[in-house]
Parts: sequence; structure tokens; C-alpha cells
Amino acid sequence: MERNFLKRVLKISVRSGRIFLLWYITMIFESRQAAGKMLAKKLFEYKSNNEMCVMAIPRGGVVTGAEIAEQLNLPLEAISIKKLGAPFNPELAIGAVAQNNTKYIDRDLIAKLAVTEEYLERETEEKMKEVEERVFKYKINLNSLTKHAKFILTDDGIATGATVRAALTFIQNLSKLTGVKRWAILAIPVAAKDTAALFKNEADKIIILHESEDFGAVGQFYRNFSQVEDEEVINILEKYRRK
Repeated sequence: MERNFLKRVLKISVRSGRIFLLWYITMIFESRQAAGKMLAKKLFEYKSNNEMCVMAIPRGGVVTGAEIAEQLNLPLEAISIKKLGAPFNPELAIGAVAQNNTKYIDRDLIAKLAVTEEYLERETEEKMKEVEERVFKYKINLNSLTKHAKFILTDDGIATGATVRAALTFIQNLSKLTGVKRWAILAIPVAAKDTAALFKNEADKIIILHESEDFGAVGQFYRNFSQVEDEEVINILEKYRRK
């Protein structure tokens, strides 16, 4: 039986030589599937909506998205995205690139880290190749995406938000490509509180189940956060994708 629960976390903070004990309330999800079911309950009004498609960010987001698609009787599609890693710290996102030559660049962070344009160009070119490889591997069809006017964009969590920003930009670009306005709901189980605040005007509707002031990594909010392999993603997409 899957159980999601709230957990009190005690943190010790030292400020100006003084020790403070701080309590945080943290949501712990049993699994990505359980988080997806919780999101689906918040999205029930869109069940069997012919204009709607669940768009998931691989790999973990596809598992979450599959539950939303299952519960709401909606098609599921993936979007191919890769974050741009900072020099000497590839886990820190300075931006992200997505299919159809979509880019999001965090210029403020790049300036703060003194990232050179040469590095940025090299990293962008390398990650764009990986994006195209994933499009082929997951059989993502741009034409099938243009059939939908409304999207539920999901992932298993948001840390810096770079990949989600690239995905939202991709959806906006679909509007420009076809001349038909696209409507996007951002549906996420957990996000860093400061990052969540940045998305208030980025989507038509936002559902974030838990905003954390003590965000280290997405995995800390799950009891089961096992690695998702490409084969699992492909199998899920084959099941929930509609031709």
C-alpha cells in the first residue's frame, strides 16, 4: 500500500555564533507513482479532455506522468530536454536545451559564475546532440504534439527549474509554430520554495503539492526514488501514447 506523509525535520542553524533549532514540515511521497496519483486528484476536472495531453520530462517525470495519464484517461508524451551544467559542477544547471532547438539560458547565474561564451556554446552543442538522440530513442513526434492545444507539464520535482523553463518555452514555441495558442498547466509534486515562486507567471495554472524551504535534492522527498532506465520510459510511452 502506497503512503504519503508529512514529516517534521529538525535543522540546526548557526548564525552570528548563536545556535538555532529550526523545524521544517516536509512531504514524503511513497514513490513517483504515488505522487502522480496525488496530482491527478487535483486535475480531475480535465479527465478525458480531448484537447489535453500530459507532457512529461524524462526520465522520472514520465513515471509520474503515466499515473496522471492513467487516472485522467489522457495521452502521454515525453519532451526531450537536457540541462546545461556549470563548469566544474555539472549538476548545477546554468540553463537547459530541448527539442526543436529550444533553449533557456540563465544569464544571471552565468554572469555570477563567470561562464565563458566558449564554454556555453560547447556545452549547448553537446547537450543538443543528446536531446536529438533522445528524440529518436523515445520516438517523440513533433507533429503529434501540435495536435494538442492544452498540456499538463510534469516532472518528479523541481530543483533549479531550468528544465521546466525550457519545456514551457517549447510549449510557447508550439504556439508560434502553428499560430494556435497553447495552454499549459505545471503540475509538480515538490519544488524548492524559492524556485516555485519564480514560476507564478510562467504557466496558465500551477499545482505544486509541496514547496520546501529545506530543499537539497528531489530524491529526499521520496521513500522510493529508484533509477528510471530508458527501457522503462519507452515502455510507458508505448502504453500511454496515442497515435
